[in-house]
Amino acid sequence: MEKRSGIKTYDVSVSDLIDADLLQVRQKLYFRYAPRGMERKTYKAIVLEDGSITTLGQNFSSLSYAAIACIQDAGSERTTTNGWDAWKTKDGCSMAQVREEYLRVKEQQAEEER
Repeated sequence: MEKRSGIKTYDVSVSDLIDADLLQVRQKLYFRYAPRGMERKTYKAIVLEDGSITTLGQNFSSLSYAAIACIQDAGSERTTTNGWDAWKTKDGCSMAQVREEYLRVKEQQAEEER
């Protein structure tokens, strides 16, 4: 079934989630990671007004780039990951889950406009 809102999952940005009040500027996000045989680390990021996030003293325009920086900081050589699955709110909701809520709301709004 075609989505009435016309919004595709990968068209959604962190800025969209901020604009929809599903994410707040200066909100903390968390990412836990442990390379094989190494200690698990918890990384924190802060959501910035422009939709980027800051972690490890750097700003990232992508959740995935930020997650990769943390993975490499933890000692892994991995070069890819899905940042939408990696970063979580303090309540444990992944950013992918927050994005799905955004899409659900947009679909409901599009349905109501019909």
